[in-house]
Amino acid sequence: MGEKPPFRRTHSAATVSSTSAGLATWFMSSTTEGAAVSAGDVLSMYDPSTEASAFSFYVLSVSSSSVTAINGYDGAPSVSASTGLDSKLLEQNAPWTGYDIFEAIDTVMANLLWPWVYDEVSATIATPNLASYQNEVPAEVEEIIRAWQVIGPDKLPIPVTHQPYRVHTTISSTGKLAEFGYINGTTTYYTYRAKYAEADEADTELTHLIALGAAAILLGASMSETTLEGTKADNAEALGQRSGAGDRIWRDFLTLRQSMAEEQVGQLPNKIVFSRG
Repeated sequence: MGEKPPFRRTHSAATVSSTSAGLATWFMSSTTEGAAVSAGDVLSMYDPSTEASAFSFYVLSVSSSSVTAINGYDGAPSVSASTGLDSKLLEQNAPWTGYDIFEAIDTVMANLLWPWVYDEVSATIATPNLASYQNEVPAEVEEIIRAWQVIGPDKLPIPVTHQPYRVHTTISSTGKLAEFGYINGTTTYYTYRAKYAEADEADTELTHLIALGAAAILLGASMSETTLEGTKADNAEALGQRSGAGDRIWRDFLTLRQSMAEEQVGQLPNKIVFSRG
């Protein structure tokens, strides 16, 4: 988001001690690097593959190249002695720590994509239950889109007579059952909607959407599902530069999400819904 904090590298054998009152001590790669860090600085590092390695530290003191800092600052995971910080790069006084960014991405994935944008997954039921017509489905299933069985040369659609519902894990190990109108006991194929657990890097549109949402959160956008007009623009100066930028990014997020949602809706099969009042 245009921010370019300096980076500091730790020593190739940066021994970490986190056993003393929640503190971590390690060595920078040189006394020059150590001199560039001061008490009150926040140092952040993260492994892009896991939120558990999004560490952040509040520096308490620096002696030569030895840094002592609060471990697990601002809610981030605590680094352990066994983890080490050997040759790691640390962001110095970044506006948002790696942990903050992970948290914003998690919020988008968990709360802001569904039900507009979703993952479409294929699955099978090898042995349909012809006694109850109910079978266990994955816990991530939010809605079954279509189901079918192959009878001879024909692919025949079957109804989903009861969408996935939650049950105790003693009944279903996944905690969810669905009911189908099976024709016979042959394999049933189905596709379902699920919340995205992670973004496919090859899907640049989805990655861009998630990035927009996370940026809007970090910039303090006014998170309204309605179109932001008038008041936000009129009060941009009072809201501050970052908040105003966040609102503009939030509008871009809503626009792109709506576009992707319309594209996905066009791919759904037609449905007839009965209501008994």
